[in-house]
Amino acid sequence: MDYLKQWLERLRNRSQRPLHYWEQETLELLTRCDEHSDWLQLSQHSNGFVREIAVRVLSERTSPHALLALAERLNDWVPQIRKLAEQGVQPYLQPSQADALLFALEPLLALARKGRSDHSRMLARLAEVLAQAEAQPALEAALPGRQGQAARFVFGLLLENAAVNLLAILRLGMNHREISLRGLALAASRRLPLAQARDLLREGHEAASASLRVVALREWLARNEEDPQHLQALLRQALLDPAPALRCLAHWAAPRHGIDRNAVLIQRLERLPSEKRDWLGLLGLAHALGEPGAVPALQVALQHCAPSVRVAALETLAVVAPEALLPRLLDALDDPAPKVVRCATRLLHKLPLAADDAQLRSVMAEALLTGKNDKVARLAALSPLWLNLQHLLHALSLSDAEDQQAPLRAALQLWGQRRRRAYSLQPTSQQRTTLLTGLATLTASGKLKANEYGHWLD
Repeated sequence: MDYLKQWLERLRNRSQRPLHYWEQETLELLTRCDEHSDWLQLSQHSNGFVREIAVRVLSERTSPHALLALAERLNDWVPQIRKLAEQGVQPYLQPSQADALLFALEPLLALARKGRSDHSRMLARLAEVLAQAEAQPALEAALPGRQGQAARFVFGLLLENAAVNLLAILRLGMNHREISLRGLALAASRRLPLAQARDLLREGHEAASASLRVVALREWLARNEEDPQHLQALLRQALLDPAPALRCLAHWAAPRHGIDRNAVLIQRLERLPSEKRDWLGLLGLAHALGEPGAVPALQVALQHCAPSVRVAALETLAVVAPEALLPRLLDALDDPAPKVVRCATRLLHKLPLAADDAQLRSVMAEALLTGKNDKVARLAALSPLWLNLQHLLHALSLSDAEDQQAPLRAALQLWGQRRRRAYSLQPTSQQRTTLLTGLATLTASGKLKANEYGHWLD
């Protein structure tokens, strides 16, 4: 604290100019400070003079909390403070201070992406210190409580020196809550003999995370020569996995290991699943292979209680039997699950719908008569304006009660407003004649007023 007293004395004796506001604030604040003051809190003060003094004080105190405060000041916006903090951190970069370094590990590692200053040399020294054998017990004790970048950093250091106890380190990594860390442990199991790595790979293959199952299968593929029969069984199972990433890997690897993918699918179709995950795997393989024989199973999947299964069934049907897709998509527009309706709408937009399609006209008329406005809007977006008019006229011709006709006449008015401000494909002369005939018929029956709508087609 001697330099603090000297600094305050020089500040009081400065007579050549008045004290600046920041200097005056520092003088008033530090006059009340001593060695028992909360220098950790003062290191975050808005006044740079106060932060500088706090960094100097904390540099004299070796403790994990002091290092934590210094690590934060390594990214200070004042260059002089950053330099002082870097000097204060240097004594900690030795194996005896491993516990303190691990206590402040997250903010130290975060410096690499801050960009305010280059800390690469200091971080390299940090990794070098923690990688030494003396720090190994501290790393093993610290790993379970870490997450994210810090957990991967610690685990990477443990793997560097895991020459004798590699299996124990990998087991420690597989028991961690971080999925990315478990993936690193599975990938590092390649350094073990198969007899020792088998349990780890089996655990990865049975994990709930699809990314871990992918890593486990990739490691089995790397060990093909060691147990080819077991690998073939894993590939057959992976072809029916609910995760697309795992199915894609198995789809690529299966022919290279003598597995007939179509035979796997046909065998599974003989006994349809009941669980959601099994359905997703079956539908995913059928979609990838485009197998027409899966159509009966798709009819069953379209009635499944899980919306994701119904979505997968529609997407697979679009590949294996596009000619039977339209009625299923029109039915799916009434599905209670929004994701199924969105999928059906997206697939409908890809279909080449005929202008005189009886199914579309019937469904549109039913939606208009029953007041299903959302369904009407989705169907109307599939066709040009003149075809929408044809659907409206068809629905009006089927209506008998006034409570049905009034909403349809209102829809015709909206159609006329939209016609004036929207671009649409024009009808052919034959189609225009058909529409004019329909307007004339409805006018004669009294459902439309005379000479009110005929000019729309001029």
